[in-house]
Amino acid sequence: MSEQLSQPDASTAGDEPTPSHDATSPWMRRALLAGVFFAGMVVAVALAQVFGDGSGDDRNGQEAVPLATVDAEVRSLATTVAYAGTLEVSEPLSITARTGGTVTSAAAAGGDALQAGDVLWTIDDAPTVLIYGGTPMYRELDSGVDPGPDVHQLEVFLATHGYDSGDPITIDDEFDSSTTNAVREWQEDTGQDVTGDVAAGAMVAVPGPAAVLEPPTVGEEVASGAEIATLAAELVAVTMISPTAGEVTGVVPAGSPVEAGAALLSIDGEPVLAPDLGAGAVVIETSVADGDDVEEGRPLVMLVAPAPATVTLQVAPADLGPFTIGASFDVELSDGSIATATVTEVATSATSGGDAEGDEEEGDDAEATVEVRLRVESAEGELLAGPVDVLVPDQARDGVVAVPTRALLALAEGGQGVEIIGNDGTTRLVGVETGLFADGWVEIVSDTGDGVIVAGTSVVVPR
Repeated sequence: MSEQLSQPDASTAGDEPTPSHDATSPWMRRALLAGVFFAGMVVAVALAQVFGDGSGDDRNGQEAVPLATVDAEVRSLATTVAYAGTLEVSEPLSITARTGGTVTSAAAAGGDALQAGDVLWTIDDAPTVLIYGGTPMYRELDSGVDPGPDVHQLEVFLATHGYDSGDPITIDDEFDSSTTNAVREWQEDTGQDVTGDVAAGAMVAVPGPAAVLEPPTVGEEVASGAEIATLAAELVAVTMISPTAGEVTGVVPAGSPVEAGAALLSIDGEPVLAPDLGAGAVVIETSVADGDDVEEGRPLVMLVAPAPATVTLQVAPADLGPFTIGASFDVELSDGSIATATVTEVATSATSGGDAEGDEEEGDDAEATVEVRLRVESAEGELLAGPVDVLVPDQARDGVVAVPTRALLALAEGGQGVEIIGNDGTTRLVGVETGLFADGWVEIVSDTGDGVIVAGTSVVVPR
């Protein structure tokens, strides 16, 4: 590229500061001439080193350095808006003892995953049994307790394992007489004192099958409220409950993989559909068979799926548009790799007083936000709990001529330009109007060369 150097205006040359010496003296004239000659030699040598002698070789015989170029391309460009979120992954579960005493037995560490009904440990010979669920079994359960999800978990366990054969349970949140009878049947079958009540500490609820990482030590004394063991629950179990009474047909056999929305069975011709548990969901147990008549609130089939990694973020109500159930987005992880996640839950009401990272905001002007949860479906890198960015598409351009952003030059008269190389190898500078910037490229909307920048045009870029 040829550059033009601006020259001082002759009309203003007299305004320059002048030296205090008499420039007309013979000594001064000789000094000035010597200085001019020396400066000229320095400039000549510098120019020869940069541009060579015009033959393509410098004085050391080296070739002139060629320009670095990139061809303009027709590309699709897209930008995203990053929403700060928090990645949560399945982590070991720390289990607290609900009762004190001496550990008299314990499941070994490193064995196969324990299933619902397996004994985790015994304290003073009283067993603690694993069941599936997300609500801690924090209280004694008997016919006098208030309804709650812990009762629901207990009833699912009892009915799924057939401990209500004489007086079928309706699975709900109520601890009624049929629940009492089923508890008594379970206690008798497992050699416990038959009371019809479930003591605090008799059961531990985890999301699904779990392996023991750190068991209690047999013979040690444990206090109520102390940490007793660590479990790893890498699966989530879900039991499907009959929504109505009727005849069962088309039961999917145990071991079958299922996708969200697939029919697990039908009751009087109405399908019971699988929930969205993500990839890897499998039927592991069936409680009914074709031709069975079931009542409402009875266990039908049990599914398990890998425990999901989830992303939680806070979104302003005005920005909720893209966040619909089932929408999929890229998520940038802490190591820079990309995961894919699907929206599974959008809160129905907004809250105020915190930002996307949960920091409290002061004053009455705290922005209201809505919590959005996404399930990670796949990931290129390792999933580590912590901050992540959910990338939501913003603007997009398809089939546009684009050049690398590093090819842009700031013009002295304002605006931007690109230095292009013609077919004869010469360069020239053309002004450009830019459009969308994305992924290190910029859309060229127009140029001052009447459309000279097209796909394949060579543009100069920094080395």
